[in-house]
Amino acid sequence: MADLEIYDQPQSLTATGLVKIWGCNDTILVDCRPFIAYNEGHIRTSHNINCPPIVKRRSGGSLPLANVITCANSREKLLAGDYKNVVIYDQNTDDFQNATKDSNLYLVVKSLQEDARLRNNVFYLTGGYDAFTCQYPQACVKPSSPSSGSTLDSPRSCGKEFRLTDEFFRGEAVEILPWLYLGSSVHASQKSKLRAAGITALLNVSNSCQNHFPESFLYKTIPVADDSFSEIGKWFQDAINFIDSVRSASGKVLVHCHAGVSRSATICIAYVMQFKKCSLDEAYNHVKTRRNVIAPNLNFMSQLEEFNKQIVCSYPGLPSSTVSPLGFLNSSCANHMPKFDFSFGDVGSPVSPVLTPDGHAHFFGTFQPLMSPS
Repeated sequence: MADLEIYDQPQSLTATGLVKIWGCNDTILVDCRPFIAYNEGHIRTSHNINCPPIVKRRSGGSLPLANVITCANSREKLLAGDYKNVVIYDQNTDDFQNATKDSNLYLVVKSLQEDARLRNNVFYLTGGYDAFTCQYPQACVKPSSPSSGSTLDSPRSCGKEFRLTDEFFRGEAVEILPWLYLGSSVHASQKSKLRAAGITALLNVSNSCQNHFPESFLYKTIPVADDSFSEIGKWFQDAINFIDSVRSASGKVLVHCHAGVSRSATICIAYVMQFKKCSLDEAYNHVKTRRNVIAPNLNFMSQLEEFNKQIVCSYPGLPSSTVSPLGFLNSSCANHMPKFDFSFGDVGSPVSPVLTPDGHAHFFGTFQPLMSPS
């Protein structure tokens, strides 16, 4: 057992416990591993510490906060008290008492406790990254393959999970539903291709992308950032109403953000959930199979889970047993989900769910939009 010289041992937190508190926007995650390990894979939104050997030797057993939280904006929020919880993890530590005094995990905890400016709850993730990625692989960022050209930033700057490459911009915008397309800012800038696809409207889910052709297309902008604070959920109903209005006019809408990976994918998943009255798992898989690079950040996934609960409450016919809290992160849940047929009846026709003996659910017709929660 290590000879601990910290004031209080940090509380342990399981992978499931981390996921449960993630959507509160008051938790910051610190990855204590070397950058090489971080670059090979890390938990979404985590901050990689900057602790080269020379800094560790000169630190005297404590690291400057700037080395623990390298992002200035996040560091300011931590000092301002915006983060209630600090969750720290390494590769695979199960018990903090086994952490040696020269380990990064120990140094980070000690540094946070010694900083008189901080008043946060400090947790360590039991089992570290290895345990978390086994249980929640979709909540982690990894290079897709050596040939994909995708690489991770070093260290990760605020709001950027990975370096954007041609993988996200090449090809065409994809059809999610006959009137709903998903793509990137590049797709939104190609007027001839928009025309060829029959696009009549664009839903810009960003606070930075330009609306290129206002004289030729109908536009709506949802100004959200791709980070752990943005409340994209409050825009779900506006987005759904906009998409439905375009559909009612026999048009087609392209939903896009910068890369077509997180924000716009979140909106498309929410729309599919409501329109098809299906679970988050089913909607996620439907969108993922059409644009396989989608990766909504964990904050957005948490808000989709809350929307999932609204769907279940609004449609009692949807078996509640098919929806478990944050079950979308556990691939094993997918084996117990009902299968949905994404075929479409006539616009405005009544909705008629038909359950087959094998447990498949088929929906015919269209669904009315949910009312905004009061």
